[in-house]
Amino acid sequence: MTLAHLLLRQAQRQPQAPAILDGTEPHASYFEWAARSAALAGHLRAGGLQAGDRVLLFAHNHPRYLELLWGLWWAGLVAVPVNAKLHPREVEWIAADAGAQLAFVTRDVAPEALAGVAHQVDIESMEADSLLAPVAELATAPITERAPEDIAWLFYTSGTTGRPKGVMLTQRNLMTMGLGYFADVDPIARGDAIVYAAPISHGAGIYAIPHLMAGARHVVPASRGVDPAELFALGRAVGPLSTFAAPTIVGRLVDHAAREGLGPGAVRARLQDHRLRRRAHVRGRHPARAVGDGPALRADLRSGRNADGRHRAVARRPEGPRPPAPRRAHRQRRRGANPGARARERRRGA
Repeated sequence: MTLAHLLLRQAQRQPQAPAILDGTEPHASYFEWAARSAALAGHLRAGGLQAGDRVLLFAHNHPRYLELLWGLWWAGLVAVPVNAKLHPREVEWIAADAGAQLAFVTRDVAPEALAGVAHQVDIESMEADSLLAPVAELATAPITERAPEDIAWLFYTSGTTGRPKGVMLTQRNLMTMGLGYFADVDPIARGDAIVYAAPISHGAGIYAIPHLMAGARHVVPASRGVDPAELFALGRAVGPLSTFAAPTIVGRLVDHAAREGLGPGAVRARLQDHRLRRRAHVRGRHPARAVGDGPALRADLRSGRNADGRHRAVARRPEGPRPPAPRRAHRQRRRGANPGARARERRRGA
């Protein structure tokens, strides 16, 4: 079973269920998503691409991003998503290092052809429209089988201390990450929604996998980025939202909720950053829960109403009892076995 089979399964289980939203507007049902990705896979195979070939994705978040990503996996190809904030010369180096001869881009980040890339497609062009024209029957575009150890995503580092390095994520890696989300982060129900404010080329794209497993909705904000007012408005219109975000983004959400008087605990976050936990505690009665050990996190934007009937954002309280506070290490009873006690004794003796 490959990542593409996850999409095929949802298309068969709930073909008419909403899958991708462009802001509040429906972009694709699960069948439409699968039919477009399957069509793209067929065109790429017909164009001569072989299983294991690398394809570059250099674009801001876009409703078509997910269709392209799963279309590559449907064809058995390796996706090379890169940060849209990189300079084209940096992206050209990555394309050459990865051996990518095809690139899907948005014109705002790649107005000119990338050097060394044989073919480049603007994802909002008529060519992209043709490539993503949905197939009528999914059976006409079979999934290219891949082994669990085959590479699916070539994840390049930012290169802050040198040249970017390509991290090879296999089908098994990504499937395990998706399954691990349900144990390590949160459960997801069918009909839940994730909003892609952070780049899909980074961790937000990884979070797409468990939300696809659950048959959830995938929301791309109209701004294609982080706009706190827009995100809270989406929460009111679409329903509770989850998102992948760095602590700085959650800080912006917390500050916006405080300025707008959206109520205590307007953002539920799972994070490690102690400064942000302190800020969240100041902003509301229920501080953000500290879970996990990395800078990235999951945040929930919940919608509700004030007593006067106006909308406000509120946090969903964690189910079940609160986890116990970490206990401080007890001092050893024997002072002779305590390094601190021995040091004090030496100072007194001096």
